[in-house]
Amino acid sequence: METKALNSILYGPPGTGKTYNTINKALEIIDNKVPNNREEAKKRFEILKKSGQIEFVTFHQSYGYEEFVEGIKAKTINGEISYNIENGVFKKLCEEAIENSCYSNKDEIYQLKKLNSKITARMKKLNNGKFRVLKNSKIRKHETPSFNAKNIKEEFLKYAKYSEEEFYYILEEDYDFNTISGASSVVSGASSNGNIDWQPEEQSTIKNYIIIIDEINRGNISKIFGELITLIEPSKRIGASEEIQVKLPYSNEEFGVPKNLYIIGTMNTADRSIALLDTALRRRFEFVEMMPDYNLLDFKVDGISIKKLLTTINKRVEYLYDRDHVIGHAYFMELDENSTLNDLDTIFKNKIIPLLQEYFYDDWEKIRLVLNDGFIKSSKIKATHIFDTIDDDYIEEDKTIYSIQSDFTQESYQKLCQNI
Repeated sequence: METKALNSILYGPPGTGKTYNTINKALEIIDNKVPNNREEAKKRFEILKKSGQIEFVTFHQSYGYEEFVEGIKAKTINGEISYNIENGVFKKLCEEAIENSCYSNKDEIYQLKKLNSKITARMKKLNNGKFRVLKNSKIRKHETPSFNAKNIKEEFLKYAKYSEEEFYYILEEDYDFNTISGASSVVSGASSNGNIDWQPEEQSTIKNYIIIIDEINRGNISKIFGELITLIEPSKRIGASEEIQVKLPYSNEEFGVPKNLYIIGTMNTADRSIALLDTALRRRFEFVEMMPDYNLLDFKVDGISIKKLLTTINKRVEYLYDRDHVIGHAYFMELDENSTLNDLDTIFKNKIIPLLQEYFYDDWEKIRLVLNDGFIKSSKIKATHIFDTIDDDYIEEDKTIYSIQSDFTQESYQKLCQNI
């Protein structure tokens, strides 16, 4: 069986389907299969996101450790400000993954199953002696107990949603109890005499979790990851041969990254912030290059081969710039054999030419070399025609002016296709 990389980055020029393919990669990791139908794949992906198995974040220059791992955040309640330590998206996902991994302490995880009354629950014994009933437990509605500590029941059920069809509550958040009998009372509907039999699980259910980091190179990696830069390394994960756990700066909790949590990043090689990618991050990730797939464009629009069209453009861009700045197939994916020349014109005017302007810093001569004169026209202007007086120190006598053609003809596209 193929081993899946714990840390991977999909990298390549814009429009090559990096973010698009994170869905397929995530489903391969969690389900070991990807539906052939794209709509089904997206639907399954959204289900996994809602269930908490997949998190999607985008890095940017303002993104920090506090949002990703943990930090102190201020809250105003009844006019009073309080400061609380809150977990970031990555730490939350790690904790979820640990509870569903084979590296949880089996002696501290208990299960209760009563199929005849549709009650299922998982409970963890905490270090402070309390018992935590884990979310997704099912609690039979008509058997929820009536006992003196009503506030416990009321607080408990605040975190549950009611399914009318199945007649049970589904716990949406973890909830702590002081004693196992208190937990038994609420979960099973029995009296609080502690006669409910919670058995240690023989094996914890192993589920894979994924965090997708779009535009991973746009964030300040050292600022965001902090000590995680070491913990995400496969050999340093919980349960690995060189396992490392560190004490976090805000909560002072011991923290490690489990082996059932996968990190998938995307990186645009044409982005000017590419040089900011931390070297320490580079060596901890497996890099998967994604280049234009010309076979996806093997069709014609008004007799114009889109495959040949993009191939020519990219060969010229690669010659004048580099392969990291070629143009991806995704820019043309909205076209098909039923599209018109106007549809192709719209893509060129609104996407392709502006992208080339950015690539070549408005060097119109290079843009003209990429697209031919059928798209970019040039004209000579004499300074004497527009200025009354000429100062040779400031104004050249003649200057070349470039502009975009008002109309792109079928012949212009055909000529571009023939240059390969």
